[in-house]
Parts: sequence; structure tokens; C-alpha cells
Amino acid sequence: MQSEPNLDLPVDDAYHKQLQKLKKKYNIEYYNARFNIATSTIIHINKGKMKQNNNHYDYGCSIQTFVNGGYGFASSNEISLSEIERMFEKSVKLAQWSSSRAGKKFHMKSYDPLVVSYEQPQKRNLFDVSNEDKIFFLLQQDKAASTYDARIVNTNSYYMDNVSRTIISTSDNRIVDNIESHVRIRILTNSKEETNLQEGKKSMGISGGFEIIDKANNLGLEAAEEAIENLNAKPVKGGQYNIIADPYLSGTFIHEAFGHACEADGVLAGESQLAGRIGERMGNKTINVIDDPTMEGEYGFVKYDSEAMEARKVQLIKEGFLNGFMHNRETASKMDVEPTGNGRASSFSSIPVVRMRTTFIEPGDWSLEEMMEDLKNGILCVSWNYGYTEPSIGQFMFKMARAWEVQNGEKVQLLRDAALSGMMLDILNNISAVGKEKLLDDGTCGKANQHVPVSSGSPYIRINNVVIGGL
Repeated sequence: MQSEPNLDLPVDDAYHKQLQKLKKKYNIEYYNARFNIATSTIIHINKGKMKQNNNHYDYGCSIQTFVNGGYGFASSNEISLSEIERMFEKSVKLAQWSSSRAGKKFHMKSYDPLVVSYEQPQKRNLFDVSNEDKIFFLLQQDKAASTYDARIVNTNSYYMDNVSRTIISTSDNRIVDNIESHVRIRILTNSKEETNLQEGKKSMGISGGFEIIDKANNLGLEAAEEAIENLNAKPVKGGQYNIIADPYLSGTFIHEAFGHACEADGVLAGESQLAGRIGERMGNKTINVIDDPTMEGEYGFVKYDSEAMEARKVQLIKEGFLNGFMHNRETASKMDVEPTGNGRASSFSSIPVVRMRTTFIEPGDWSLEEMMEDLKNGILCVSWNYGYTEPSIGQFMFKMARAWEVQNGEKVQLLRDAALSGMMLDILNNISAVGKEKLLDDGTCGKANQHVPVSSGSPYIRINNVVIGGL
């Protein structure tokens, strides 16, 4: 057992009072001060050998100020009253400069005062688990993968955790003391038979503690099994198909192709084809899309965002119609709506921007067996490896992890090198069945040079007339 790292922050009422005094002194409209201490672990094992074993410590604060349409931002690794005053002055000067060049002026809305503390529950506290125990578990997973079959030629296993305490203090007297904890394990495997090289990968991420090992105990074995099975896959023949997409591929589509187009900062910047289309039909009435931060334990769980706003559920599509966007304080003020708690920053030294949390398609009433039987002939598409999206025009491409040829409602041949491509709105309008059971995946989403934990998912969905290309 290791001693618990110190999560104390020297932030008391004196800091909040000084911030309010500085607001009056510089006559600014809005500020957001964030004080943070965080500890993280990254372990990487390659074929049983340690490649990385890092413990990282982060400590500091930042001040974001707003003056009539312009922002200023300053950060420091020192937390003191004198440093707060120095950063505040620097941030205000930058905000004033930015305001003088702002194309459109707007005012930042204020909200009711709030004082609250929250700590992410952990069934097995990460501070009570030694680094040796973390390494031992990861070694077990790596060994299970590497010894599964002689055709497994490479394994890369990763363990990552982070515990972070942030105290947020805003100009409208919203004070949030928030402790978050995240853990993620990833296993990547490569198989080879003659010149045929394939891969398998599995991951598990949660908001919580070391209880993740209860869910991730077979990750190494599952990744190896997938890599070996993929050796028997045949290249897909490109063409137009009716398909069934599994929850992980569907979730990736709904996050990447649709979700980013619903982030209000992109909408306002002219980077989304959904601008001005609230109330328009996006698909049939069985399609409901949610961004829900309240699912405790999911990797994308958020209680309060980085702007001291309660994170709340947003219905993006309701019964087939575009229903709303995701907002931080700035976009909500510009569009005269309420913020949704989507203002997230990856650390105290980054500015909060609009980010997703847990984004998914809600379940419908079809079983997978019913969908397969009704599909008759087509492709069952499974998970994803990589891809790209263009939210401004709705175009996307995702390379699938694998796929199955379906004949007469039965899986008959494993396929590889398949990619799903098309236009986002065409896919939504061509969804003809939505499954009963939703599954969620963990991931790390990048935007504005920041990376935050997210979840995405869906039930199985059936989509007609999809272009499948071979890679």
C-alpha cells in the first residue's frame, strides 16, 4: 500500500474574496478561476517488457476573463494570492486587447450562486493500490495475449489512471470543488501467418477506481482471440450494401460524424452543416440521440463542467428531429439559451471549450436476431480502427475493425479491410431498425489541442444503402 498523495489546495475564502475585488477593480464582466492538483500513472508493456512507467504530478491555477466580446487567459504553476493578482491583471489586459478586435460584441450571462463539493466514488481507491499491483495486473493481461497462440507476434498493453481535484471560482459566485478519477486499460495485439498481418484490440475505461480490473480481466485474451480470428478474414468486395452496425461502430459514427456537428462553438463558427436547422428532420421517428453526462461510472461521466455549471443531459435528436446543441457559457450567451455543462478543459492550463461527454443513440425495439433475419443478405460491421469526418459538409469515413458477410440472416464469412463512408444525414435517414440493448465504449476525444475522456455507443442499428469500400 502506498501513502495517499496530498490533494490539498490552499484555496479558501480569501481567494474567492480577492477574485471578486479584482473583478470590481478592473470592471470586467466575467471571470473563471480554476485551481488544480492532479496525479496520473501511465504504464506501457510491450511483449512482457516494461517500456514506460511514469507517475506525473500537475499543480497550478488559471484565470480566464471576459470583457465585451473578448477573452484573456493566464495560467501558472504557483497558487498564491499575489500570483492570482498578477495573473488577473495579465488576463484582463489580454481580454481588453481581444475585445478591441472582436468582430461581434456580446454579453456573458450570469447564473445563480452555487457552493458545492463532489468526489467521484471509487470502490477500490487508486491511492490504496501500489504501482506494483497495477504493473502486475497489466503483465497478466499482456501475457494472456502474447501466449494465446504462436501466431501472436506482438502485444502492447497500456494502463492509465488520473485523479484530479479542481476548485472553480467564477464571477457569479459559483464555487465548485470537484474530484474526478478515471482509469483506462488498452490491449493491442498483432498476429501473423506467412505474409498476412492482422490486429486485435480491446479497451476498458471507467470513471472510478481500481475496480476496473473486475471488468477488464479478460481484455488480453479477447484482443488475442480477435487478432487470430482476423487471420481468416477475406478482403471485402466494395459496393453498396444494407448493413447492421454494431454498438461500437454506431457509437463512433454518432460521436464523430454527428456529435461534433452539434457542438455549438462549431455551429457558430460556420463549421457545422447543422447550423440554423433546429426542428428539421434528421431521420425517422425511432431515432433519438442523447449526450448524457450523468451516467456514473462511464468514462464520459461529468458532474460539473470546467465553468462551474451542472452537467445535464442534452437531447440532440428527438423522434427524428434535430432538437438542440451542446453549449458552454459563451455559446449559450451568444445563442440566448441555457448552458448544458459541456464546457470542458483537459487541464487548468487550457481554456474550456464545448465537448461531448457520453453520446449515444437510444434503444429501439428490435433484437439483433430479428435484424439479421430481416437483413437477409448484407454485412454486419463490427467496431472501428480509424477514420475522419468533415462536420461542415457531413462527410465521413471509418475503417472497420472487422465485418461479417451475412447470407440468409446468418454470418458466413469474416471480412477485413472494410471502410464505411458517406454523408452523415444520408446515414441517419437510412436507419431502418434500432436494437433493444445499448452498449457504450470508452475513448479519448481530441479538440483544440486538448484530450478528454468520453463515452459513445448505440444499440445495433440497421442501415440501408451504405457504401462499403475495401482498403
